[in-house]
Amino acid sequence: MISQGKAPVKEIQEALHLLLGEESFIKPANLDLLFENVIMDGEQAVLIDCEWVKEEGEERLFLLYRILHYWYEEYKDKLKYKDEESFFRLFSINKPELLSCERKEAIFQEEVHGEGQEENVWAYQQSRMSPENFQKQKEEIALRREQIQYLQEELKEKEISVKKEREVNRLTNVHVGNLENVIRAHERDIAQLQEERNYFERHQSLPSKIRRRLSAAFNRRFPKDSKRRLILHYMGRSLLHPFKTLPLYFTAEGRNRISGHFKIGQAYF
Repeated sequence: MISQGKAPVKEIQEALHLLLGEESFIKPANLDLLFENVIMDGEQAVLIDCEWVKEEGEERLFLLYRILHYWYEEYKDKLKYKDEESFFRLFSINKPELLSCERKEAIFQEEVHGEGQEENVWAYQQSRMSPENFQKQKEEIALRREQIQYLQEELKEKEISVKKEREVNRLTNVHVGNLENVIRAHERDIAQLQEERNYFERHQSLPSKIRRRLSAAFNRRFPKDSKRRLILHYMGRSLLHPFKTLPLYFTAEGRNRISGHFKIGQAYF
């Protein structure tokens, strides 16, 4: 469409003639009549935006200015004209006419947008559905979809992680509950055994008390698995079972068993 920085003047003029005709005053006048708001159905032009229509009409020059102005703003980065005035001269619009149309456009924008006109005009220009803006919006939508998909996948992973943590907590609580039940059962058993022990101690006979005290004194004097206790053990076995015990003293295997018993204790056997 644009070749070597030059606008397709002939094609633009044909399009302007199709849209505006040759009348100097157009009534009613559609101020939203811009190239991007026109769809061609064969040779028939179909307008897709008719929000700002002046029933009382408007000069053709102003409508022409708006079409050319916004087309220039859209493609000025690709054009090699000195300024917008140079571009308008291609369509026989001189500087006084251009300045007059610019003032009229400023009044119209203030009517449309009110306060914050510059910001609103900029937003309006950015939102116009040109091929470039359409492509940008398409890319933006694709990017947002990728971000949404990534966030959805991340959310699924977090949900799975949360489910696992909840399951671990549930199993932990069950295990802790079981341990608490076991501990309480053991505490009850210990308390019961303690009560039984206290009962038997209170109802113990005199000979039994004497035997227990003698046994406790003996264990204090000769602790279990101590050398003195083992000496008494083998002396007692020698007296009570001489035929079984005495051979241990005179054979290598027997002496080894006795030595291991003294060094390691009952675990040796």
